[in-house]
Amino acid sequence: METYSAPTSLLTQRGYAALLATLIISAVTLALAFQAGVSGYFARLAVLEAEYKAISRGHAYSCSQIALFELSANTSYRPKEDGDIVTLGKDTFCTIKSIESANDLITVVVYGSHKNAYTAFEFILKKKPLSEPPFIILDFREI
Repeated sequence: METYSAPTSLLTQRGYAALLATLIISAVTLALAFQAGVSGYFARLAVLEAEYKAISRGHAYSCSQIALFELSANTSYRPKEDGDIVTLGKDTFCTIKSIESANDLITVVVYGSHKNAYTAFEFILKKKPLSEPPFIILDFREI
């Protein structure tokens, strides 16, 4: 009885085809996994930056409240030339950068920062003599 055996060239061709298919599927799977990892990493960085920006806004807002308090207590209050650094907590600072008067308007600029996020607020006050507080806020904006 004779047995049939396939030519060896056909078997080796099928083996190479299977090997190439496996390599291609592995490469595609690796590329998809790498892409998912990288996109997750950058998404996390974006969330961290948004958190840092929110914290820096909070620091700047706190500085604006301190500047308003200082001006309410003493309308002639002005920060030093390079700004007054205010300690908000342990390793937490903000800066009252400038307070400028022109006619009956006062312009105040404050800065807050956290890690690599920076926020600056500018607000404009109008003097109201003989009232408590001695001014009203006309404009408050992030610059």
